[in-house]
Amino acid sequence: MSKYLRLPSLPAGLILTGSLFFSSCTAEKTETTLYSELGGLDTIELIVDDFLHNISADTVISDAFLPTFNDNARFQGFRSHLIDQICEMSGGPCVYKGKTMVNAHQGMNVTEEEFNAMVADLVQAMNNVSIPQAGQDELLSRMAALKPDIVGH
Repeated sequence: MSKYLRLPSLPAGLILTGSLFFSSCTAEKTETTLYSELGGLDTIELIVDDFLHNISADTVISDAFLPTFNDNARFQGFRSHLIDQICEMSGGPCVYKGKTMVNAHQGMNVTEEEFNAMVADLVQAMNNVSIPQAGQDELLSRMAALKPDIVGH
């Protein structure tokens, strides 16, 4: 045995060095989308169903929704648009094809109190299906951008 440290041959050294380098790169950072934080389409459907139930029981806004809730075709269309809107807004594969928020709320004169009641109903729905707070906050932040197109029109 020589008193000098024997280095591995060039090919073995490259393989060893390369495997150490690349093994540190495999811990790739994966970003989760809001869509996945919300649990995907199935959970978004649960959120919307619970949200609609909450709206129907909310004395501040339920009367405004009676025409929609009393017409099954209109109700199903509204439900579908809400699912698509939340899905798209959260980065999911859906495409919202409904009216703009200004057009959808034109002439309704939605008040700040009514808007806040809807937000509270949505928060309750997200809590009921155990959406983590960070996911709730992100969705509410994205939806807050719609407020100027809803309130007062």
